[in-house]
Amino acid sequence: MSDSQKPFDCVLMMRAIRDQIAAETADMDDDEFERWLAETPLEDPELERLRVELESRAEERPDLREAPTSEIDPRHPREQRRRADAD
Repeated sequence: MSDSQKPFDCVLMMRAIRDQIAAETADMDDDEFERWLAETPLEDPELERLRVELESRAEERPDLREAPTSEIDPRHPREQRRRADAD
């Protein structure tokens, strides 16, 4: 691997974005997180199209609103709080 710095490092950028989102949403409960997600503007028109499509699917099928348990990261603070509240 070269010692030179890449002009555009996709992995580094995605990690920074993930860390920023995690910091912004860590203390939110599920309802607050849903509101934050719905109110956060998307700059990519394709992502906005997907959001609208998913919202319409969720209205048609309420079972799609719940994420499968296998996809929830147990290390996420929101999931840790949910599990603690369930106990």
